[in-house]
Amino acid sequence: MGLLNPTVNLYAQETVYKNTLIYSQKDGLSSPNIHKIIQDKYGFIWIATQDGLNRFDGREFIKYNLGLPASKQLFSADVRDIVLDESGNFIWAINNNGGVNGIDLLTGNTVYSVAYNIDFTQTKWRICAAGLQNKLFIATSHGLEVFDCAQKKFIKIPTLQASEFLTKADIRWIDSDPAGNLIAAVLNWGVFIIDSKTFAIKKEYTINKQNPLGDEFWPLCGISFGGLYYLGTKKGVYQFSLKENSNKNDSKEAISLADFNTSLHEVNFLTVFEKEKLLIGSNELQIFNASKNTQQIIYPTFSNAVSWLNNATSCFLDKGGNLWIGSRQGLCMLRKNEPVFKAFKNEEAL
Repeated sequence: MGLLNPTVNLYAQETVYKNTLIYSQKDGLSSPNIHKIIQDKYGFIWIATQDGLNRFDGREFIKYNLGLPASKQLFSADVRDIVLDESGNFIWAINNNGGVNGIDLLTGNTVYSVAYNIDFTQTKWRICAAGLQNKLFIATSHGLEVFDCAQKKFIKIPTLQASEFLTKADIRWIDSDPAGNLIAAVLNWGVFIIDSKTFAIKKEYTINKQNPLGDEFWPLCGISFGGLYYLGTKKGVYQFSLKENSNKNDSKEAISLADFNTSLHEVNFLTVFEKEKLLIGSNELQIFNASKNTQQIIYPTFSNAVSWLNNATSCFLDKGGNLWIGSRQGLCMLRKNEPVFKAFKNEEAL
Protein backbone atom coordinates (compact mmCIF):
# COMPACT_ATOMS: atom_id res chain seq x y z
CA MET A 1 0.00 0.00 0.00
CA GLY A 2 1.62 3.27 -1.04
CA LEU A 3 1.03 6.93 -0.39
CA LEU A 4 -1.71 8.57 -2.38
CA ASN A 5 -0.73 11.33 -4.79
CA PRO A 6 -1.98 14.72 -3.60
CA THR A 7 -4.59 16.54 -5.65
CA VAL A 8 -3.53 20.12 -6.30
CA ASN A 9 -6.26 22.72 -5.78
CA LEU A 10 -5.97 26.39 -6.67
CA TYR A 11 -6.90 28.82 -3.91
CA ALA A 12 -7.77 32.50 -4.08
CA GLN A 13 -5.13 34.20 -1.95
CA GLU A 14 -4.75 37.39 0.04
CA THR A 15 -2.17 38.71 2.53
CA VAL A 16 -3.19 40.23 5.88
CA TYR A 17 -0.72 42.10 8.10
CA LYS A 18 -1.13 41.81 11.87
CA ASN A 19 0.20 44.06 14.64
CA THR A 20 2.61 42.03 16.75
CA LEU A 21 3.99 42.14 20.29
CA ILE A 22 7.29 40.36 20.96
CA TYR A 23 8.43 39.00 24.34
CA SER A 24 11.96 37.86 25.12
CA GLN A 25 14.20 37.18 28.11
CA LYS A 26 14.60 40.94 28.46
CA ASP A 27 10.89 41.06 29.33
CA GLY A 28 11.23 38.26 31.91
CA LEU A 29 10.60 35.18 29.76
CA SER A 30 12.75 32.38 31.21
CA SER A 31 13.89 30.98 27.83
CA PRO A 32 13.47 31.89 24.15
CA ASN A 33 12.98 28.20 23.26
CA ILE A 34 9.25 27.55 23.64
CA HIS A 35 7.50 24.16 23.60
CA LYS A 36 3.84 24.92 24.38
CA ILE A 37 1.41 27.79 25.09
CA ILE A 38 -2.03 27.52 26.75
CA GLN A 39 -4.47 29.75 28.65
CA ASP A 40 -6.25 28.92 31.92
CA LYS A 41 -9.79 29.85 32.95
CA TYR A 42 -8.58 33.03 34.66
CA GLY A 43 -6.95 34.34 31.49
CA PHE A 44 -3.32 33.66 32.45
CA ILE A 45 -1.07 32.55 29.61
CA TRP A 46 1.23 29.62 30.47
CA ILE A 47 4.41 29.07 28.44
CA ALA A 48 6.44 25.85 28.68
CA THR A 49 10.07 26.37 27.69
CA GLN A 50 13.42 24.61 27.61
CA ASP A 51 14.34 26.46 30.80
CA GLY A 52 11.26 26.55 32.99
CA LEU A 53 7.53 27.25 32.98
CA ASN A 54 6.16 30.82 32.84
CA ARG A 55 2.80 32.28 33.88
CA PHE A 56 2.05 35.60 32.17
CA ASP A 57 -0.60 38.11 33.25
CA GLY A 58 0.03 40.62 30.48
CA ARG A 59 2.65 42.50 32.48
CA GLU A 60 4.83 40.07 34.43
CA PHE A 61 6.23 36.57 33.92
CA ILE A 62 6.09 34.35 37.02
CA LYS A 63 8.68 31.56 36.72
CA TYR A 64 8.64 27.90 37.77
CA ASN A 65 11.84 25.91 37.54
CA LEU A 66 14.27 23.44 39.03
CA GLY A 67 15.94 24.75 42.18
CA LEU A 68 13.34 27.40 43.07
CA PRO A 69 11.42 27.50 46.40
CA ALA A 70 8.89 24.68 46.85
CA SER A 71 5.91 26.79 45.74
CA LYS A 72 7.51 27.36 42.32
CA GLN A 73 9.67 24.25 42.01
CA LEU A 74 9.68 21.74 39.14
CA PHE A 75 11.44 18.40 38.64
CA SER A 76 13.31 19.65 35.59
CA ALA A 77 14.17 22.86 33.75
CA ASP A 78 13.05 21.39 30.41
CA VAL A 79 9.22 21.48 30.43
CA ARG A 80 8.15 19.49 27.37
CA ASP A 81 4.40 20.06 27.60
CA ILE A 82 1.63 21.48 29.78
CA VAL A 83 -1.93 20.13 30.10
CA LEU A 84 -4.93 21.55 31.96
CA ASP A 85 -6.46 19.16 34.47
CA GLU A 86 -9.96 17.88 33.66
CA SER A 87 -11.27 19.77 36.71
CA GLY A 88 -9.88 23.02 35.36
CA ASN A 89 -8.26 23.78 38.72
CA PHE A 90 -4.74 22.53 38.00
CA ILE A 91 -2.15 22.59 35.27
CA TRP A 92 0.24 19.66 34.82
CA ALA A 93 3.84 20.26 33.76
CA ILE A 94 5.36 17.31 31.91
CA ASN A 95 9.10 17.57 32.46
CA ASN A 96 11.71 15.82 30.38
CA ASN A 97 13.31 14.31 33.49
CA GLY A 98 12.26 13.64 37.08
CA GLY A 99 8.48 13.55 36.90
CA VAL A 100 5.32 15.63 36.51
CA ASN A 101 4.30 18.64 38.60
CA GLY A 102 0.75 19.81 39.36
CA ILE A 103 0.21 23.54 39.90
CA ASP A 104 -2.89 24.99 41.61
CA LEU A 105 -4.28 27.65 39.26
CA LEU A 106 -5.92 29.64 42.06
CA THR A 107 -2.88 29.96 44.34
CA GLY A 108 -0.24 29.62 41.62
CA ASN A 109 1.69 27.14 43.78
CA THR A 110 3.20 23.76 42.91
CA VAL A 111 1.16 21.27 44.94
CA TYR A 112 1.93 17.88 43.34
CA SER A 113 5.25 16.30 42.42
CA VAL A 114 5.11 12.73 41.13
CA ALA A 115 8.31 11.00 39.97
CA TYR A 116 8.56 8.97 36.79
CA ASN A 117 8.97 5.21 37.10
CA ILE A 118 12.57 4.32 37.95
CA ASP A 119 12.90 1.98 34.97
CA PHE A 120 12.53 4.92 32.61
CA THR A 121 16.14 5.91 31.93
CA GLN A 122 17.58 9.36 31.36
CA THR A 123 18.40 8.45 27.75
CA LYS A 124 14.70 8.50 26.84
CA TRP A 125 13.01 11.76 25.91
CA ARG A 126 9.50 12.95 26.71
CA ILE A 127 8.17 14.61 23.57
CA CYS A 128 4.61 15.81 24.27
CA ALA A 129 1.40 14.79 26.05
CA ALA A 130 -2.38 14.59 25.67
CA GLY A 131 -5.02 14.86 28.40
CA LEU A 132 -7.95 12.45 28.15
CA GLN A 133 -10.34 10.85 30.68
CA ASN A 134 -8.45 12.44 33.58
CA LYS A 135 -5.19 10.89 32.46
CA LEU A 136 -2.01 12.19 30.88
CA PHE A 137 -0.77 10.17 27.93
CA ILE A 138 2.89 11.05 27.51
CA ALA A 139 4.64 10.38 24.20
CA THR A 140 8.30 9.49 24.56
CA SER A 141 11.18 8.37 22.38
CA HIS A 142 10.65 4.82 23.73
CA GLY A 143 6.90 4.32 23.95
CA LEU A 144 3.99 5.68 25.97
CA GLU A 145 3.67 6.58 29.66
CA VAL A 146 0.29 7.02 31.36
CA PHE A 147 -0.35 9.17 34.45
CA ASP A 148 -3.62 8.98 36.39
CA CYS A 149 -4.43 12.55 37.49
CA ALA A 150 -7.04 11.43 40.05
CA GLN A 151 -4.80 8.85 41.74
CA LYS A 152 -1.65 10.95 41.25
CA LYS A 153 0.39 8.01 40.04
CA PHE A 154 1.78 6.40 36.89
CA ILE A 155 -0.03 3.25 35.81
CA LYS A 156 0.99 0.20 33.80
CA ILE A 157 -1.02 -0.79 30.76
CA PRO A 158 -0.70 -4.58 30.27
CA THR A 159 -2.10 -4.66 26.72
CA LEU A 160 0.08 -1.83 25.53
CA GLN A 161 3.16 -3.07 27.37
CA ALA A 162 2.75 -6.43 25.64
CA SER A 163 3.08 -4.72 22.27
CA GLU A 164 6.81 -4.75 21.60
CA PHE A 165 6.49 -2.23 18.80
CA LEU A 166 4.55 0.47 20.67
CA THR A 167 6.55 -0.05 23.85
CA LYS A 168 9.72 0.84 21.97
CA ALA A 169 8.24 3.21 19.37
CA ASP A 170 9.55 6.76 19.01
CA ILE A 171 6.23 8.59 19.40
CA ARG A 172 6.57 12.18 18.21
CA TRP A 173 2.94 13.26 18.53
CA ILE A 174 0.04 12.17 20.76
CA ASP A 175 -3.55 13.40 20.59
CA SER A 176 -7.16 12.23 20.93
CA ASP A 177 -9.94 12.11 18.36
CA PRO A 178 -13.58 13.17 18.93
CA ALA A 179 -14.51 9.54 19.70
CA GLY A 180 -12.06 9.41 22.62
CA ASN A 181 -9.38 7.30 20.96
CA LEU A 182 -5.68 8.05 21.16
CA ILE A 183 -3.78 9.11 18.04
CA ALA A 184 -0.10 8.17 18.22
CA ALA A 185 2.18 9.30 15.38
CA VAL A 186 5.45 7.37 15.23
CA LEU A 187 8.69 8.63 13.71
CA ASN A 188 9.43 7.13 10.26
CA TRP A 189 6.48 4.77 10.54
CA GLY A 190 2.93 6.06 10.56
CA VAL A 191 -0.08 6.61 12.82
CA PHE A 192 -1.82 4.30 15.29
CA ILE A 193 -5.38 4.74 16.57
CA ILE A 194 -5.53 3.25 20.09
CA ASP A 195 -8.54 2.54 22.29
CA SER A 196 -7.88 4.73 25.34
CA LYS A 197 -9.65 2.30 27.71
CA THR A 198 -8.51 -1.12 26.53
CA PHE A 199 -5.30 0.14 24.85
CA ALA A 200 -5.93 -2.13 21.87
CA ILE A 201 -4.69 -0.88 18.50
CA LYS A 202 -7.82 -0.19 16.44
CA LYS A 203 -6.28 1.05 13.22
CA GLU A 204 -2.96 1.74 11.52
CA TYR A 205 -2.25 4.43 8.98
CA THR A 206 0.98 3.11 7.54
CA ILE A 207 2.23 1.06 4.60
CA ASN A 208 3.29 -2.11 6.44
CA LYS A 209 5.93 -3.25 8.89
CA GLN A 210 8.24 -4.38 6.10
CA ASN A 211 8.01 -1.09 4.23
CA PRO A 212 7.50 1.85 6.63
CA LEU A 213 7.17 5.45 5.51
CA GLY A 214 10.88 6.11 5.98
CA ASP A 215 12.69 9.35 6.73
CA GLU A 216 10.02 11.42 4.98
CA PHE A 217 7.67 10.97 7.97
CA TRP A 218 8.61 13.08 11.01
CA PRO A 219 5.43 14.06 12.92
CA LEU A 220 5.38 17.44 14.68
CA CYS A 221 1.75 18.38 15.33
CA GLY A 222 -1.84 17.46 14.50
CA ILE A 223 -5.51 18.40 14.76
CA SER A 224 -9.01 17.03 14.06
CA PHE A 225 -10.80 19.23 11.56
CA GLY A 226 -13.84 18.70 9.36
CA GLY A 227 -14.04 14.93 9.84
CA LEU A 228 -10.38 14.46 8.94
CA TYR A 229 -7.19 14.41 10.97
CA TYR A 230 -4.38 16.64 9.72
CA LEU A 231 -0.84 15.76 10.78
CA GLY A 232 1.96 18.32 10.38
CA THR A 233 5.38 16.86 9.59
CA LYS A 234 8.81 18.02 8.49
CA LYS A 235 7.69 17.54 4.90
CA GLY A 236 4.21 19.01 4.88
CA VAL A 237 0.74 17.95 6.02
CA TYR A 238 -0.71 14.42 5.86
CA GLN A 239 -4.41 13.67 6.24
CA PHE A 240 -6.59 10.67 7.00
CA SER A 241 -10.23 9.98 7.74
CA LEU A 242 -11.47 9.55 11.31
CA LYS A 243 -14.45 7.44 10.22
CA GLU A 244 -14.66 3.85 11.41
CA ASN A 245 -13.62 1.30 8.81
CA SER A 246 -16.61 -0.77 7.65
CA ASN A 247 -14.27 -3.70 6.99
CA LYS A 248 -13.32 -4.85 10.49
CA ASN A 249 -10.79 -7.31 9.10
CA ASP A 250 -8.74 -4.53 7.52
CA SER A 251 -7.07 -2.47 10.26
CA LYS A 252 -4.75 -0.63 7.88
CA GLU A 253 -5.65 2.38 5.78
CA ALA A 254 -3.83 4.81 3.53
CA ILE A 255 -2.37 8.08 4.69
CA SER A 256 -2.03 10.80 2.08
CA LEU A 257 -0.58 14.25 1.64
CA ALA A 258 -3.15 17.05 1.99
CA ASP A 259 -4.27 18.70 -1.23
CA PHE A 260 -2.86 22.08 -0.14
CA ASN A 261 0.53 20.58 0.70
CA THR A 262 2.48 21.77 -2.36
CA SER A 263 3.22 25.21 -0.90
CA LEU A 264 4.22 24.00 2.58
CA HIS A 265 7.54 22.98 4.08
CA GLU A 266 8.09 21.92 7.71
CA VAL A 267 4.76 22.32 9.52
CA ASN A 268 5.22 23.08 13.22
CA PHE A 269 1.67 23.80 14.36
CA LEU A 270 -1.98 23.52 13.33
CA THR A 271 -5.03 25.08 14.94
CA VAL A 272 -8.67 25.82 14.13
CA PHE A 273 -9.07 29.49 13.27
CA GLU A 274 -12.54 31.06 13.44
CA LYS A 275 -14.30 27.65 13.39
CA GLU A 276 -14.30 26.99 9.64
CA LYS A 277 -10.65 27.74 8.92
CA LEU A 278 -7.43 25.83 9.48
CA LEU A 279 -4.33 27.79 10.51
CA ILE A 280 -1.05 26.20 9.44
CA GLY A 281 2.31 27.33 10.77
CA SER A 282 5.14 26.67 8.36
CA ASN A 283 7.62 29.04 6.69
CA GLU A 284 4.62 31.38 6.67
CA LEU A 285 1.24 31.52 8.42
CA GLN A 286 -1.45 30.18 6.11
CA ILE A 287 -5.20 30.00 6.68
CA PHE A 288 -7.19 27.60 4.51
CA ASN A 289 -10.95 27.73 4.11
CA ALA A 290 -11.78 24.69 2.01
CA SER A 291 -15.52 25.46 1.83
CA LYS A 292 -14.85 28.81 0.16
CA ASN A 293 -11.73 27.65 -1.68
CA THR A 294 -9.64 30.50 -0.27
CA GLN A 295 -6.16 30.83 1.17
CA GLN A 296 -5.00 33.69 3.37
CA ILE A 297 -1.45 34.56 4.39
CA ILE A 298 -1.00 36.26 7.78
CA TYR A 299 2.17 38.26 8.05
CA PRO A 300 3.46 39.47 11.45
CA THR A 301 4.61 43.09 11.47
CA PHE A 302 8.21 42.86 12.66
CA SER A 303 11.48 42.83 10.76
CA ASN A 304 12.68 39.26 11.40
CA ALA A 305 9.26 37.58 11.03
CA VAL A 306 10.51 35.10 8.41
CA SER A 307 13.31 33.85 10.66
CA TRP A 308 10.89 33.73 13.59
CA LEU A 309 8.37 31.59 11.69
CA ASN A 310 11.07 29.27 10.38
CA ASN A 311 11.91 28.52 14.03
CA ALA A 312 8.29 28.37 15.27
CA THR A 313 7.32 25.48 17.53
CA SER A 314 3.78 26.12 18.79
CA CYS A 315 0.77 28.42 18.70
CA PHE A 316 -2.34 29.19 20.72
CA LEU A 317 -5.49 31.17 19.93
CA ASP A 318 -6.59 32.80 23.19
CA LYS A 319 -10.09 33.68 24.39
CA GLY A 320 -9.78 37.19 22.99
CA GLY A 321 -8.89 35.99 19.51
CA ASN A 322 -5.22 36.92 19.81
CA LEU A 323 -2.76 34.47 18.27
CA TRP A 324 0.29 33.53 20.35
CA ILE A 325 3.26 31.96 18.57
CA GLY A 326 6.14 30.24 20.33
CA SER A 327 9.49 29.98 18.59
CA ARG A 328 13.09 29.10 19.32
CA GLN A 329 13.54 32.88 19.27
CA GLY A 330 10.92 33.77 21.88
CA LEU A 331 7.22 34.58 22.09
CA CYS A 332 5.03 36.86 20.00
CA MET A 333 1.34 37.79 19.99
CA LEU A 334 -0.61 38.81 16.90
CA ARG A 335 -3.27 41.22 18.14
CA LYS A 336 -6.97 41.14 17.51
CA ASN A 337 -7.39 44.35 19.51
CA GLU A 338 -9.47 42.66 22.20
CA PRO A 339 -8.60 42.15 25.89
CA VAL A 340 -6.81 38.87 26.65
CA PHE A 341 -7.28 38.62 30.40
CA LYS A 342 -10.47 38.28 32.38
CA ALA A 343 -10.89 40.44 35.49
CA PHE A 344 -12.02 38.27 38.38
CA LYS A 345 -12.51 38.16 42.13
CA ASN A 346 -11.20 35.31 44.25
CA GLU A 347 -14.68 34.01 44.96
CA GLU A 348 -15.27 33.50 41.21
CA ALA A 349 -12.60 30.83 41.23
CA LEU A 350 -14.13 28.78 44.02
